[in-house]
Amino acid sequence: MRCSAGVSGEELKSNTSGPDPPLPVVAAAWWTRPARVAMLILSDVLALFIAGTAAYLLWALPVRNMEPGMYLQMWPFLALFILGYAQAGLYPGFGLGPVETFRRFSLVTLFSLTILAAVTFAFKLPHQYSRVTFGIAFLLSIVAVPAFRYLTLAITRRWAWWHQPVVLVGEGSSILRAVSTLQDSPLLGYRPLGMLSRRAAEGPSEVAGLPVFGGLERAAEVAGKGVSVALIDPDSLEGRSELDALQQHFHHLLVIQSYGSLPVEGVQIRNLGGVLGVEFSNNLLQRRNRWVKRALDLGLGQVEEYAPTRDLDRVFIELVEARSGCDVGVPAVAAVEVKAEERVLADISHLMHEVVVHRDRISSLEDP
Repeated sequence: MRCSAGVSGEELKSNTSGPDPPLPVVAAAWWTRPARVAMLILSDVLALFIAGTAAYLLWALPVRNMEPGMYLQMWPFLALFILGYAQAGLYPGFGLGPVETFRRFSLVTLFSLTILAAVTFAFKLPHQYSRVTFGIAFLLSIVAVPAFRYLTLAITRRWAWWHQPVVLVGEGSSILRAVSTLQDSPLLGYRPLGMLSRRAAEGPSEVAGLPVFGGLERAAEVAGKGVSVALIDPDSLEGRSELDALQQHFHHLLVIQSYGSLPVEGVQIRNLGGVLGVEFSNNLLQRRNRWVKRALDLGLGQVEEYAPTRDLDRVFIELVEARSGCDVGVPAVAAVEVKAEERVLADISHLMHEVVVHRDRISSLEDP
């Protein structure tokens, strides 16, 4: 997207009146972004190290009787994982959902371990590393790395400098939904500061707990206070010129749009000759995914049929009673399923009776 020539702040003016609210000073220190990346890299390296150590202790040491020194010599290869995570946009990875984050971590980890295994075995290095150890390390890594990332974000979200300050531009339903999502999900990494609206003079001074700074003509002032990211509702703008003028002030523009019940995880962006396309995929239409889902359904069904789930529920409730001192009522739990079956049978019997009565009534009306 290029900025149109001749577009200036004059094109963003709105008919606001009265004094504008003061803008917050959010200029971050130069070290905030490197500090974010360093914290996340430290978390990933620690998770990979723990996963590799656990894989060594589970297989290489007890089964193959290998020395730990031969695996410690591979620590420089951790840079391969870090570079892969960086290329996948995981540093800092703000705005990515949990499903997309896990998918990127899994793909990069699998690719990096595959490259590492290929290098060690193809070039016939002096040490013969265990393939099973690599497999266990992969399985543990795809769990440990996202888990450590979540724990890191759960800790750092309390730090004022961690989140990326953003301003929201617009007044539509997409903006209100974005405000609610960002306020309820601090792990996304964005911290909304306020709003800019073309209808600032007509609307309230505060929306969803956020101040309305004024009209779009204050975009340059907001950006000058240290805000480099703007979330924009394109339906609230008039023409391409306003969007181009906003791009002159903010380093990053996030165009937001509500798509109702469509899944937003895993969407693909397409360039259709200057037209932005958003591709949604129904993966269950693929034959392979349908077979996998069917296998999971059958497997979980067998587990549910033969596993002593009722006994596990009873044990769990007894543990709750022991800790809390409250009588939850274990016998009642055993009777829930029986009562439910009796209620279903009674409903079916009542429905069949109504059908018979209705049929007899129709027959009596048809007889002369």
